[in-house]
Amino acid sequence: MSRFIRLGSFAVLSLGLASVVGAAYQIQPFGESKATVVSGPEHWVPFEADLVVTDAQGKVTTTGRIYRSSDGSLRQDSFAPAAKSSHTVIFSIQKRMVFYLRPPTAPSWEAYPLQLPKAGYRPKRQVALSALKQGSKQTIAGFEAWEYARGGRTEDAQRVQVAPNLNFYPMGFADRQSTQTMTNVLLREPSRSVFAPPDGVNIIQRFEPKRLGIFTREEVLEFGAIR
Repeated sequence: MSRFIRLGSFAVLSLGLASVVGAAYQIQPFGESKATVVSGPEHWVPFEADLVVTDAQGKVTTTGRIYRSSDGSLRQDSFAPAAKSSHTVIFSIQKRMVFYLRPPTAPSWEAYPLQLPKAGYRPKRQVALSALKQGSKQTIAGFEAWEYARGGRTEDAQRVQVAPNLNFYPMGFADRQSTQTMTNVLLREPSRSVFAPPDGVNIIQRFEPKRLGIFTREEVLEFGAIR
């Protein structure tokens, strides 16, 4: 069994995760306003995929692996060889915990409480078509993805490509400095063992939870490829 060491307080993060395999998304009118929406699957879609981050010159700076289960749990491993650093972040919906490992600067696992919505943690079902960039539909790793601008419609805004069939999961990010893309996506249930630290390791317990989906800029930078 893993051993928990209780030390002080901290700051937690959280992400969004997956739905029913093979369920096609739809574009349809919504409500009296007849606004057009893009609809995705009702349940979380489990998958595994590779991650690649390149800089503005196209050089690969970070590689990684992402896992997501049918209950919404997520794990992301990322490796930056030039910086000799790696990150592992696990969002365990079942345990309501976030596990974090960042050697060599943080060689021990850390555990943070994950505060989920009282109504339950469910995937995003619909996005207004007006929020997506017109004509931006493209195919990434075999999945149709739509682009929107995070941070406004300016040249400095981050461009995010979301896949409706993966519960609008972001398959790509791009800005002036770097590009992150998912590749080799496999629609299957990952092993449950990947959503927890290995047995027998020391885990430092932290306490100060945040609401799901809330990040500061510093946390985004600290946790590397996790957005």
